[in-house]
Amino acid sequence: MLVIKTVLVPFRLSINSRKPISLRTEITNNSEEAKKVSLKFMVSRDLSVERTGLANVLEKKIGLIEPKETKLLYLDIYTKTQSVPRDYPGRLLVYEHYNDYDYIDKEYKKELSIKVEK
Repeated sequence: MLVIKTVLVPFRLSINSRKPISLRTEITNNSEEAKKVSLKFMVSRDLSVERTGLANVLEKKIGLIEPKETKLLYLDIYTKTQSVPRDYPGRLLVYEHYNDYDYIDKEYKKELSIKVEK
């Protein structure tokens, strides 16, 4: 079983500063066997997961997580020119795979609220 903890650093995204915020993600393997893991991070169309503003979905292969091991990832979130101050939805999906990345054994979902201010 995987345990997923997330924190937005800093807590809000500023349109004026154009600096990203990071989603600090800890994935811990609490089972007795190693797990092959990947993730998919999705934000609203008015936000982006890359500086150019072209992508609102990020897929990442994390690899093998040994028993009792914790992986720490930072996923950046950027504003776009059409972003307005409000709360935007985000979703983090973490997948356990069986042998190959083509086969999903288990899926974990985490819903987020991303606050954008002037």
